[in-house]
Amino acid sequence: MAVCLFLFLMCAFTAVVEDKYSGSIPSVCTLLTITMLALVSGFRYNMGGYDYYIYESFYTSITDEPIGNLPLVALSQQYLFDIGYAVFMYICANVFQLSYCGCLVIQSFIFYSLMYIGLRRYIPNWGIFLMFFMYKMFFFYTFVALRQALTIAGFYCLIPIFERRETIKYYLFLIILSLFHTGALVLFVVYPLFLISISKKRVIILSIIFGALTPLASYSSDILSQIASFAGISFLESKVDYYSISTLTISPLYIVEYYLLLFLLIKCYEKLKITYAHFEFFMKMFLMVLPIITILRSSDVLARVLPYFYPSYVILFCYFCSIIKRSDARMFSSIFALLCLAGMIKKIIIDEELMQYHTWLFNPDIHFFRI
Repeated sequence: MAVCLFLFLMCAFTAVVEDKYSGSIPSVCTLLTITMLALVSGFRYNMGGYDYYIYESFYTSITDEPIGNLPLVALSQQYLFDIGYAVFMYICANVFQLSYCGCLVIQSFIFYSLMYIGLRRYIPNWGIFLMFFMYKMFFFYTFVALRQALTIAGFYCLIPIFERRETIKYYLFLIILSLFHTGALVLFVVYPLFLISISKKRVIILSIIFGALTPLASYSSDILSQIASFAGISFLESKVDYYSISTLTISPLYIVEYYLLLFLLIKCYEKLKITYAHFEFFMKMFLMVLPIITILRSSDVLARVLPYFYPSYVILFCYFCSIIKRSDARMFSSIFALLCLAGMIKKIIIDEELMQYHTWLFNPDIHFFRI
């Protein structure tokens, strides 16, 4: 836990620096913090639950194997790996001669680099974003869900194309991302939804409707399965059926924190729309979360879609803080930071594996390259 708390303090310090200074100092601070996060994610050892060992087993099975055997191994019942990610691991193992631990380091830096490149023009305060990231994404998407992590960071790089409505480019790149994790195909239906115009009145109506429909969430998995079956999307249907076995649901806390932020945004909606050119786009992205955490909250498979839209939380929150009194902005930012810290600590306490950080850096038997 000490390592995570240190990282969180670095994020908080970055938030303060970005608030007080301009120029190169905040940028250097941001890059140092992101680098530390990448190092901690990449150099972990035996951390990531059962998935860690599945990835390790797959990596071992493709090492020194002919490239022609890769699809057979990747698509076998034992692994069912997406072919794009399988090729990535094959290149790491057989071209660059990396060990499994070395591959995790490379993937970590790729993930954080893509995330930074994709969001750098939009995030007003990286410190605030990284605190939120540590609460919502850090553990699961950099320790466990390695394939989806790359598609999430890749999607962040697509946001400028998405915003400019370059349809063909968007779908072409989305197809490439889906080779790393087929769940990215869900994003195919997102683009048309962004073509719908929104207003303050529509946002209020949608928030009331979906809030009222929340009690029907227990039927969402069956509904999604029927939709996937009707559309003939067999892989999606199997995923929904698989995750519907899980008893996990999206926490009610997600609904509370969402509606609190939504209330603040509605209160200043017109001013935010006039002040920020990107406000409407990220408001639409924020609204993508609404049905998932309400009527669809019992669907564990859709909970995996949330990280694609998480940047909108921080971007809109920073927009809000910039148009209110500075003293009020600092108060809201402090509350935001404390809530993120509490959420992160809760995750650590629930998952005992995270209580103590393990690294292979000082283990003489483990190397970056295969030897």
